[in-house]
Amino acid sequence: KAGKIEYRLDKTNIIHCPIGKASFGAEKLADSGKYSLAAEKYLELGNFSDSPERAKACRYMEAKELCQKGKYENAMKIFGELESYMDSDELYAQAKYNYAVQLRDAGNYNEAITAFTELGDYSDAEAQIIETINLRRADSSKASD
Repeated sequence: KAGKIEYRLDKTNIIHCPIGKASFGAEKLADSGKYSLAAEKYLELGNFSDSPERAKACRYMEAKELCQKGKYENAMKIFGELESYMDSDELYAQAKYNYAVQLRDAGNYNEAITAFTELGDYSDAEAQIIETINLRRADSSKASD
């Protein structure tokens, strides 16, 4: 019902119009952990009050929750979209590191090496590249035996 204004007229002909009704729905969604839906609701409000900032906060919480569930690739996408919101840059790198470990553990050595390489000097990424290369060699020699 975008573009419509709800109002009512009381007995004395005073117009009453609710404000912030949609914001309340977005807050309820965020409070219940439905961050993606809450962010959408806040964005629907446009520049009303602090809606854009609240939408970012919801996306941030969604990405953190995805990391907790091991869905690092999805979290990286959101953290990347958030750019420098709060500590999104650091959390992006952390998610990418964990994603690279996931790739390596699944036997996707080349993709893992690429991800670790893209991390540059983050944490022990260089040591992880060497470890991943060694695991790839070990798997290759097992396969040739």
